[in-house]
Amino acid sequence: MEFRFVSRRPEGLERFVESIWFARGRIDYPDERIAPTGSTVAVVVLGDPIRETPADGAGEPLVTGTGFLLGPHDRPVVNEPLGETHCVGIVTTPVGCEAVFGIRPATIRGRVVDLLTAWPAATPLRRRLLHLDAPAPAPTPCSTPSPRP
Repeated sequence: MEFRFVSRRPEGLERFVESIWFARGRIDYPDERIAPTGSTVAVVVLGDPIRETPADGAGEPLVTGTGFLLGPHDRPVVNEPLGETHCVGIVTTPVGCEAVFGIRPATIRGRVVDLLTAWPAATPLRRRLLHLDAPAPAPTPCSTPSPRP
């Protein structure tokens, strides 16, 4: 299965949410380093478990088959899918963490924590996502006709 990644910026939430994304497939390398950001990222795991390790691989790893919340970090994190990746992510803006997840970003800065424990609303969200096949195709841009003179 080829790797598929779809990212969207939700309208009306730009102040709090940078993007919502969907990923599914297998990567052809064992792990990847993800650059640091000022964002908090929630990842709802819908398939095989993922090992997520903060602090450029030196932090305490979390292996989860349900999801993780990655706090803002200043060192790369190591993402290691333990099979096929199948997940949905929510990336907040630097000010969006508390508004979206109800968590002060300072409490999870540089850490990765269990999503369902940190954000209980993820439990029913994950349940609903498990019943979806894939994201809908991106809407086709439409042009607005010019007014007639």
